[in-house]
Amino acid sequence: MSISTDSEWASNASIHTASPSAETETPPPKDPASKLFDEAAEGILPDFRYAFTTSGNLRKKLIRVQSKYKDTMIRLLVTGVNEDGVDTAIRKLPFCPALRVWYECDVDAAIIKIMPGPEHEITSRGFYGAILTHVTQIPGHSYLSVSGVGATRYRCPGKRSKEGDDGFKCSTRVGGATWPNLMIEVGHSEPLSQLRIDARWWLEASNGLTRMVIIIMVTRNPDNLHLEVWRLQPNTNQRTRHSPNNAPAMINSLDINAAGTATPLNANLTIPYTVMFDNPHINAADIVLTTMDLSRLAICIFAAFS
Repeated sequence: MSISTDSEWASNASIHTASPSAETETPPPKDPASKLFDEAAEGILPDFRYAFTTSGNLRKKLIRVQSKYKDTMIRLLVTGVNEDGVDTAIRKLPFCPALRVWYECDVDAAIIKIMPGPEHEITSRGFYGAILTHVTQIPGHSYLSVSGVGATRYRCPGKRSKEGDDGFKCSTRVGGATWPNLMIEVGHSEPLSQLRIDARWWLEASNGLTRMVIIIMVTRNPDNLHLEVWRLQPNTNQRTRHSPNNAPAMINSLDINAAGTATPLNANLTIPYTVMFDNPHINAADIVLTTMDLSRLAICIFAAFS
């Protein structure tokens, strides 16, 4: 489904930052996670930028977007809003479970992801189940060894917060505020670049506590799943003293079509034991979704869509 221009949605909503005067010191560079919000916001079409007035009006706008673009994943940029304003707007929406919120305190702005249709939920739950099954097959482990994080909102107090699609944290990470070990982000009918920004956010905002992100782009007609695995890797582009030692990087990618054919052939999805768990174990073993596992999973996912 193509996205048509709707003048009612076009607004002057934008993110403004003050320029330092000649008499002030140059401020330190933005932290990487803050830059990611700016980058994600720049990729949002003008039709989906909204200057906040009241929570009630935002709720009405979300209802209209969801109704008009029923088959399209939309990211709506909301400026001039605090986190409570967003939460009040979405709390009683019937499609609230299909929303994900990313909030940035420094610029008083939020990006709300609206995920219609079955593609998102079926895909994220399918991969979650496949990974959990492999966890239970490690000797000495069970489904109690990890917990799912679902759409839990994770916060960097006073800075930012974000909800993902699904993920895992090991049982030794106690409390709702503890970062997940692994996150899964799913996209459909949106630019792959936005999913890659999501992956980078989890790795950087958590300061590496989230050790891996799997992003999955669902394409229909032709049907295809594009998978990428992101982790922090040594930064080979350290230009200044502010440059981090490690930076997010894609370390694996593969595609699987509705027939279960993987490209490249014999492609595996490997999750190291040290990603999923914090403590060593005598029976430690990596979680490996083989080509056959991925093939069967893709066939089941696309069959469920229909």
